[in-house]
Amino acid sequence: YIVPSPVVEDGCSPEFGYTVSSSNGALSQLPDGTYVINDLPTGAHTITYRVQDACGRRNDCEYVLVVEDQTGPVAICDDELNVSIGGGGYAQVSAEDIDEGSWDACGVAELEVRRAIFIDSLTCDTVPEYFTDWSDIVTFGCCDVGNYVRIELRVTDEAGNSNICWQEVLVEDKLAPHCQAPESVNLSCTDLPLGFPFNLGEAF
Repeated sequence: YIVPSPVVEDGCSPEFGYTVSSSNGALSQLPDGTYVINDLPTGAHTITYRVQDACGRRNDCEYVLVVEDQTGPVAICDDELNVSIGGGGYAQVSAEDIDEGSWDACGVAELEVRRAIFIDSLTCDTVPEYFTDWSDIVTFGCCDVGNYVRIELRVTDEAGNSNICWQEVLVEDKLAPHCQAPESVNLSCTDLPLGFPFNLGEAF
């Protein structure tokens, strides 16, 4: 931030000198006499001038400089994310899984994720598309398998500014089914139902 020169009126001489101080930040002076303040955090800061005229008289004045963060963060989504349904019939993806290095000059405060819904999770019937609420995670189920689903990541900075990136992920089921045979049973010929073939090769 370049500190502007003060406007000085003096009855003794039009010539004057001044110094600058700041309640925050790193203050420096350029060779041409201009003052510069770096590393100012967001918030209100007091800039003070001390002016001296050619007669040696001094006076101080000040103003308040308000620094605001009005720039949204940079949201970056992972474009190589794969989603596979687990053995329980569902999969979860967190905001951190999708984030690929989102950043903000003043700091990222929150990462949130949501997904598009266009299939009923119980019946697998198609429904009008809508989005889930913003949350830490999103869930996928068996009805999503074989479909590309849109996921959105919202990045919010310390000042409340936000930005969104999105991607489409293919939901897959890469697990083979598990087969468990029942317990062995011993039957006599009289226990077999009527019409059961006596040639077991024909029965199977």
